[in-house]
Amino acid sequence: MGTFQDQHNFSTPTSQRWRALSEKVGLVGVYGAGIRPMSDGNIHYAPLSADDALVDEWNVAVLGMHFAALISARQIRDARTNGHTEYMFVQSYDRTIVTQAVRSILSRFA
Repeated sequence: MGTFQDQHNFSTPTSQRWRALSEKVGLVGVYGAGIRPMSDGNIHYAPLSADDALVDEWNVAVLGMHFAALISARQIRDARTNGHTEYMFVQSYDRTIVTQAVRSILSRFA
């Protein structure tokens, strides 16, 4: 599962990487504001409304029978970074946390 804030962040090279991934796993979900709801092979696309909390995040969650991983990042908007973008992030391999994140992402899929 992956959230990309906005459809513009899901570029052609990113789409190609996720398509290759979809050929090796059972379900790939891509979510973001402006993304059209559709299925293309094993990739399922879903829009996020502009007021959805996930729009402010970048998330990649992997959940399998023997592996669970999550990286979630949120841009720091108030930081004085001299033009650089900074993020707060969390990385976890805790199965419960990853499962909760996947459920939260999937709840946006209609």
